[in-house]
Amino acid sequence: MFTDREFAFELQRTLGASYSGEADIGECLPTASWIWEGDFESWYSEWNRTAGDESLAAGHRVTAMEAYYRAATYHRTAEFFLHGDPADPRIVETWEKSRESFRDALSLDVVPYEIVTIPYENTTLPGYFYMVDDSGKPRPLLIVQTGFDGCQEELHPYEMEGIRRGYNVLTFEGPGQGEVIRVRHIPFRHDWENVIGPVVDYAVSRPDVDEDRVALWGISPHFFGVSRQLPANTVPGCRESIDDGVIPFGAGEPVQRWLHPFPEPAELVIVREERHLIHHASGPFAL
Repeated sequence: MFTDREFAFELQRTLGASYSGEADIGECLPTASWIWEGDFESWYSEWNRTAGDESLAAGHRVTAMEAYYRAATYHRTAEFFLHGDPADPRIVETWEKSRESFRDALSLDVVPYEIVTIPYENTTLPGYFYMVDDSGKPRPLLIVQTGFDGCQEELHPYEMEGIRRGYNVLTFEGPGQGEVIRVRHIPFRHDWENVIGPVVDYAVSRPDVDEDRVALWGISPHFFGVSRQLPANTVPGCRESIDDGVIPFGAGEPVQRWLHPFPEPAELVIVREERHLIHHASGPFAL
């Protein structure tokens, strides 16, 4: 639909949320058809318009929940190309609308969750902790890290795959990501082991986490952060999972192709003394 490669990629990225119900092809393609090729303003306006239509849905719990998830996706998509001007006030406005829609959806969902704050240096990092159930039973944990400038709400479909497989799931935003860059203006840092270390410390302090079965999933450039963390700081019980960031979501790639490395909890057999690193490449260029 777009010859502009960046527009085409971001459209595919948004379409990729369709498999989980957090976008709809029948809404995405008409929205894209109204966008002027390469025009950032029309990109913002049309996606924002579609998101606004979605957020009006109410009444039935499931219908409203699904509409709010889609609105969160479309607001997030609308905001993407505004970052050419970091001072544009619409960046924070649209991001807030996306997060608000997402949290409205969560409040209607059946999966137990907590909005958490994770101690980090002289501040905190925002996160979500999703639970298989509310029993408090210690379970294996999957920590999912978003990409370079991503927002953790986009990770929700990943998290639900973990929940279905018996994991509790923790996501967070670190320096340069989501709220941390948009509101607090804390920039990205290269030594990501100093970010993920406190996150793991927080995670294993929870009684509902089995500290001997913790998996780290780094998306896009944050597979480097995972790779730096385990050899340098060696978190007992951690298994490394890497996403090489080249999966063409929504471009005809079967979902199973990127889900197949997702181990069942019973497969997380960790030899703590040897501190094994086990890489799971989830794209066509396996590491």
